Amino acid sequence: MTQSLYRDTLKKAWNITKNNTHLWFLGFLAALLGNGGEYEFVINQFNKISSGEWGFGGSLITTLGTGGGNFVSFIDKLFNRAPDNYIYLGVITFIILVIIWLVVSAQGALIKSIADSGKPLRPTLFEQLSASMKSFWPLLSIFISTRLWALFIIMIIGLPVVGLLFYVIEPLKAFFLVLFVIGVPIFVIASLITKYAIAYHMIDKKRWGNALVSALQLFFSHWLVSLEMAFVLFIVNILAGAGIILLILFIAVPFIILVGVLTQMAYVLLAQIILGIGMFVLFVVLIVFGSALATFQYASWTQLFLSITKNRQLSKIMRVIVGWREKYR
Repeated sequence: MTQSLYRDTLKKAWNITKNNTHLWFLGFLAALLGNGGEYEFVINQFNKISSGEWGFGGSLITTLGTGGGNFVSFIDKLFNRAPDNYIYLGVITFIILVIIWLVVSAQGALIKSIADSGKPLRPTLFEQLSASMKSFWPLLSIFISTRLWALFIIMIIGLPVVGLLFYVIEPLKAFFLVLFVIGVPIFVIASLITKYAIAYHMIDKKRWGNALVSALQLFFSHWLVSLEMAFVLFIVNILAGAGIILLILFIAVPFIILVGVLTQMAYVLLAQIILGIGMFVLFVVLIVFGSALATFQYASWTQLFLSITKNRQLSKIMRVIVGWREKYR
């Protein structure tokens, strides 16, 4: 048993991310449905509850993937632009299906590529993606099954609690408050089980049903380790978000100053060109950063999966308790 499970896992994930930049392409595809994954879902719901917006809205739809509130909002706007144009709707629907096919396949390919990154002979990036595309339906079945399971559990547990709260607060608020309190942890757990099931399917070649059963067993035998890892990566996401904000400000300020000077000098066309270049640079930076972050997150979970399936691991909390017991015995 390693005494620094999370530190070792993050270090390996960082080395894989840094030394295999070609995987960032898969990270980009995997991030299309939300780079924050379960963290994005949690933060969205907390912000809504804090602002008094009672409901899941589009975020409930995004739980069928790994997050992706922005992606779902973008698709919703596309559909609303031409609700009566059937050709337009057909084209948009086809594009969405292709994107979903690529995103789901990319997640499987990314996990398999990360697991094979230390091997001397390994398939190329496109060979991994092609192989994962053949597993699209099993992977999609894993995504849908875990989300339907989560909804079922929420209904079983939440409805009686909602009935009790009707006597205390307004029915609508009671309903969505229970969905938040109970739904968030259950959807987070479903997301973690999904990651393990995909790893079992892509790495150990298990059928999707057996992969789900194995993932459930693995999670419940290492539930505290999994939740601790989720918390660690949550902190990493916060730090990464702060870092990209500072980086954007560092890049944007010179462009803003230059555009302002050119505008004052009446060089409007040149100012617009500079502004366009600045926006393009920021767009590229965000794409690269998001792709690298997604790759790092998947690398972290894949390394944790390989570790806890090889040897049973104790959580940090349990290691501290064991250490205290041995010290004060």
